[in-house]
Order: sequence, then C-alpha cells, then structure tokens
Amino acid sequence: MYRGPVQLGVDLTINSGDAATAGPVTFSSTVDTLAAVTPVNLALKASGRTLFGGTVGGTNPLNNLWTNPGYNRTDPGNTRFEATTTPSVTTVGSQVYSDGVILAKNTQLVSTANGGISFGQKVISASGLASTLEIVTAGTTTFSDSVGGALNGTSALGGLTTGAGATVIHGATVYTSGAAGQVYRGPVQLGVDLTINSGDAATAGPVTFSSTVDTLAAVTPVNLAVKASGPTRFSGAVGKVGPFASLSTAVDTRQPAGTTFIDGGFVATVGDAGQSYIDKVVLGADTSFTSGPRGAIVFSDSLDGAAKATFTAGGALIFFQKVGGATPLRGISIKSASSVFAAQSVVLNGADNAAADDGLVIGAGVNAVTIAAAGSSFNGFRGNGIVFSGGSTNSLLSGFDVKNNGASAIAIGAGSYSGTVLQGMTISGNKNGLWLDAAKGITIKTNHVISNTAFGLYAEGLSTGTTVTGNTLSGNGTNIDTTAATGGTFQTS
Repeated sequence: MYRGPVQLGVDLTINSGDAATAGPVTFSSTVDTLAAVTPVNLALKASGRTLFGGTVGGTNPLNNLWTNPGYNRTDPGNTRFEATTTPSVTTVGSQVYSDGVILAKNTQLVSTANGGISFGQKVISASGLASTLEIVTAGTTTFSDSVGGALNGTSALGGLTTGAGATVIHGATVYTSGAAGQVYRGPVQLGVDLTINSGDAATAGPVTFSSTVDTLAAVTPVNLAVKASGPTRFSGAVGKVGPFASLSTAVDTRQPAGTTFIDGGFVATVGDAGQSYIDKVVLGADTSFTSGPRGAIVFSDSLDGAAKATFTAGGALIFFQKVGGATPLRGISIKSASSVFAAQSVVLNGADNAAADDGLVIGAGVNAVTIAAAGSSFNGFRGNGIVFSGGSTNSLLSGFDVKNNGASAIAIGAGSYSGTVLQGMTISGNKNGLWLDAAKGITIKTNHVISNTAFGLYAEGLSTGTTVTGNTLSGNGTNIDTTAATGGTFQTS
C-alpha cells in the first residue's frame, strides 16, 4: 500500500501476489512521473485488486500504463478507480487494462499522444454508483468484453464516451443507465454480435455514433441491436465497409420508443434478419438502405425527413406507420424488394428538390406493391410523380393525390403488370396525367384526371391486356391519345 503520493524516476514493474495468493496493490494518493524526468512506464502485475485512489499522471503524465499484463491466475484481480478529479489517468502513450475495471467515480482516461486504450475484461461501475467513463484519444480503444454488466443490474455505467479514434468492441453488451447515454466519437467496429442498452423506463439515454459503424474486417457479419430509450443517431455510414448481418433499433419493450436519426446516408445488412426499426426514423440526408437476399426492411413506426430514400431489399419492404407524415420525404426509389406494403399514408414532396427527379420510383420487376391508404400524395416533383420502371405484377395504388409534377403524374414503363390496379386517384396540375409505354395487363379505373397541361391519358406500344376505363378525364390539354397503342382496352372520353 502506498499511502502518500508516488513519483517515478524510471520505468517500474510492481509484482504483488502469485498464482496462489491474491496480492493487492493500493495507491491511496496520486501517481506521477517525477518532475523533470521523461515520462516513464508503469506495469502492475497484481494477482489481487489494484486501486488508484488519486489521479495517475495528473501532474506529470506516465508514458504507458499496464495493469495485470500477462498474469496467469485463473481468477485475475481488477483495477478500481476512485479519483474524485479528472483526468483520472493521463499517459503519453497507451493504457492496457488486462484485468477487469471497476469505476467507483466518474472516470476519464487520456492519452496525449493518441496511444491505444484497451480493456481485456469487463468494465463496470461500482455497485449502484452509475459512474461514467470517458476516453480521450485519437488512438484505438478496444473493449474485449462487455461494458456495464447485466441489463437492469447495479453495475451499469452512468454513461460512456469514446475517443476520436476507432472503437473496437468484442463484448456482447454495452449497458448504460444514465441520461449521458453513449457517445462514440470515432469509427466503431464490431467483432461479435452486440446489444447496446441505454437508459431505462425513467431515463432517456441517447446513443450517438458520430462516425461510421461496421463489422470488423475479416469477421463474419455480426448483428447490431440498439435499445435506446432516448434518441439514436447514426452520423456516419452503417455497414458500408463491413456490412452487418442485421440491424435493429429500440426493440426493448421495457423502454419507451425513441427516435433513430440516420444522417450518414447508408445502411447495409446482408443477413436474413435484415433491418428492423421499431422506433421513429428521421432521415437527415439522402439515404440508401440495402439488405441481403432474403432480408426485410421494416419500419414499425413513422419515417420522416426532407431527404430521399433508396431501398434495395432482398425481402419485403414494410411501412407500418406514416411515411412523410411530419416531414414529407423528397423521394423514394425502390430498386428491389420481394413485396412492398404501406399500412398508412405516404407523402412525398419535391418542391425543394434541385434536380428534375421523380417522386416514387418502383424498379423493374418489383411486384406486390401496395400503397392504398387515404392521405397519400406525390406532389411537386420536376420529373414524374410516380414511375413504374418496367413491370410490376399484383400491385395496388389507390386513393391518393398526384399533383403539380413537371413531367407525368404516373409514368408506366414497358413490361407486364398482370393483376396491378391503379384506382381512385386525383391527378391534376401535371404536364401529363397517365403515360403508358408498352404496359401490358394493367387496370386503371375510377381516377380523376383533370387540368393537366399536355395529356390526360397517353398510351403507346403493345398494350395487350391493359384496361383503362371508368376514369374522369377533363380539362387536359389533350384528354386522351391512344393512337400509338396496339391492343388493350381504352376509354375514348
């Protein structure tokens, strides 16, 4: 036990105990490099507990710090931090904690020359104290085990903030219970499936990824589940370099649903579980969502944001709540999906878009698209309001407005549309209302197509099996022109 301040003039290795005896090491006060001495290394090989009662390197930093490095006991001790001021530990270089770490006070670990900071075992708060951990380094931070203990346990951290360098996580869980939540300031790389819990039913704990999040290189894609009672924010791309097997947000029913903000423009998963967003989602940038060959993309709550969304899904694309209800999206492009279902309204608005782009684009061969809830609208785009790029069978678009678009309200490209119905829509103020180019097998009925400047209905090409009847067409530049179409049944007035 060192009851007073400790000052080191040379590199020091401290051994306490052995494989049979748990020998503790206690620093009751501060530990520093001696003044006017080049920073030195401190290695602690304690088979029992190592306790830092004061700051380490607070006056004169150490060079590197290692605790319990390479000790071969089957029940290694732990390192406990009790300093009441921060930074708790300051080194020029690296910090390696090979034993478990217990935080009895809010703890800040600093490397002034961007050395790595690594934890070989669990990192927890002293029971019931909810101490926070902040890491300050542009070097790599590595967690080789879980952080914060068991869910709802007494060893949860009050908050976790990592440095600007990469954070590599090999532990299965990170649990914080306080309002400080979790902030990952640099890139995050996962080596195993990870569940993040932040906050609880009484405390809104946010989770913020300030940079990218990926599966670690050369690792089989892993699953990431974020269960935050406060907002979750992805500021960088998710899975762009190393895709995840699956991604889910706010799936813990004991916590009130928060909001997931996606600002990084890219989310990729490759597994069958796909992507599941249980909480509200807000897009802060144009975003590409990609899932694996059978992976669904599911939004259980609302999707909003003045941005465009592009979906390349192997499985189903499902919207259970409103899309664009609070803030209209600036466009949706569905490149692939086994089916598409919107249970409530979809609102897209292109009035603020700089380019002559389209509103809803349904890719060639995307079948079983159902958007039929009242209140949907696709308005104000410089291009088309809705585009079928080429063939879509067994789809239903019904009961919404398509207005004030610079090209066609609905442009239907060449392909098979067997079983597809467009009905009950109000189409007005566009250049063209309905534009069909060799669309076969589609049924278009009971729509109000009025006051479009060029054509209300224009059809060309082979249109076998197409039926366009029972629509109201009036006040258009030319109400109906189907002279270039062959086959099909078209109303004449």
